[in-house]
Amino acid sequence: MKNADEKLELLIDNLRKQKPELNDSGLLTDGIMNDIAKKRRTNKPVLLIWVRTLSTAAAIFLFALYLVQYSSDQNIAKTTTAVRDFERNIKIDSDCIQRNKNRKVNLIKTYKCHLRKNTLKNKHLLAYYQQFINYKNENNN
Repeated sequence: MKNADEKLELLIDNLRKQKPELNDSGLLTDGIMNDIAKKRRTNKPVLLIWVRTLSTAAAIFLFALYLVQYSSDQNIAKTTTAVRDFERNIKIDSDCIQRNKNRKVNLIKTYKCHLRKNTLKNKHLLAYYQQFINYKNENNN
């Protein structure tokens, strides 16, 4: 074993002492550059291009879908809030809706019924007001 180790050490020392001489450095450089140029791909990897294209398209589609969903959620939240505020502020005449229960209830019919009821109420109010003025005039005289 020692003999083999000694031979190996002697060989390594001899190799270290030798200085290699380059006869034609330009030829070596040209050979390396030609080998590098040959190894370059002449055709691009088609599968990689397709994967990149499809993943980019999918990312753009998902981002657009996110934006659409986000904006529609915001619109729904705004609309829901507006509807709740509208329902709180306006009282729908339930008598008019109940009268039309067998038929389609729409805004125009409900409003028409509401106007009819308010017209009668206004006439009663006017009659009471007239009575009050007449009563006041009689008591003042």
